[in-house]
Amino acid sequence: MPGAISPRAAIAAANLHVDAVAVEAIEAMRAVGLDPILFKGPDTANWLGEESVRAYQDCDLLVDPADEDRAGAVLERLGYNPYMEGADLGERWTHPARLWRRGADQVDLHHSLFGAESDPAEVWVQLSDRTTALRRGRTELTVLDRTATALVLALHAAQHGRAVAQPLDHLRLALARIERTSWEEAAGVAVSIGATAAFAAGLRLVPEGEALAHELALPDAPPVTVALAAASAPPQALALEQLTSQPGLRAKAAYVGRRLVPSAPWMRVSYPIARRGPVGLAAAHVWRLASAPVRIGRAVPAWRRARRRAAA
Repeated sequence: MPGAISPRAAIAAANLHVDAVAVEAIEAMRAVGLDPILFKGPDTANWLGEESVRAYQDCDLLVDPADEDRAGAVLERLGYNPYMEGADLGERWTHPARLWRRGADQVDLHHSLFGAESDPAEVWVQLSDRTTALRRGRTELTVLDRTATALVLALHAAQHGRAVAQPLDHLRLALARIERTSWEEAAGVAVSIGATAAFAAGLRLVPEGEALAHELALPDAPPVTVALAAASAPPQALALEQLTSQPGLRAKAAYVGRRLVPSAPWMRVSYPIARRGPVGLAAAHVWRLASAPVRIGRAVPAWRRARRRAAA
C-alpha cells in the first residue's frame, strides 16, 4: 500500500519518541542537580544493536534513593502523575520503582532493581560506578556499562518470567553478544547488591544462561518471591507467600481482609465498574469476592512449586 509505514519504521519512530521523553526528563532533573541513569530501552540497544530492540514500552530511570522525591517533583512539573494515584498499593506493589504517566508517556523512576536485597543506597553506589555515556541528539545521557547491562537483562528476565518473550529474547541475544568476562563481572556486581539469586534465576530461564549459571556456580534455590516471578506465577501466589510471612493469627486475618476488601480508590482504579458510583463499587466488590476462590485455586500450585524450589 502506497504510503504505508513499515513495521521497522514504526518501531524506530516509537523509540525516537521515548528517547525524546527520556531526554526531556533527564535535562529537567539535571537542571536541579540530579543525574539519573537511563537503562533498559536505549541502553539495551546500545549494547545489543539497534536492530535487536523492539519498541520501547517506557523510559526507565535509576536515581539515588535519597533524591527520589526531588526527581518525582520534577516529573510533576513536567505534567506527570503517579500511576494509580490515590490508590493504596501497599503489599500489592513489589516493583522497586514508582511509575509516572503523562498521557501515553511513562517514566519508571527506580530506586533499586528487582531481586536486589541490599539497601537501595548501596544499589545506587554500585551501579552509578558502572556507567558510560550515550548521546541522543545534543544530549549526552548516563547509561549503564556492558557489565551492569548484562546484570539488568538477567534480572529483567527473572522479574517477568517465562511468560514474557521480550526480556528472554534480549537475554539470549546478550548471552550471544556480551563476552564471558562481563558476565563474570556481572555476577560479582550481583553479589554486591544482594541479587545473586535473582541473577541466577533469570539466567536459568534460557538454555544458554542455564549453562553459564552452572559454570559460574550460581545458586539454584531462589527465594520464593523470585521463584514466583521467574515462573510468571499469578499475583495471588505472591499474596499466599505474603500471608504466610505475617506474624500471628491477628496479622494474618488483617492481611486477608486487606486483600479481599481493598480500599475504594484501589477498586476504582482496578475495576471500571467501580467508578459508577456506590452501586458500581458494590458490584465490583461482589465480583472480586465471588472470583477469589477460582483465582486462589489457580495460584496454589504455582506457590507450592516455588516453595519446593526454594527449599531444594
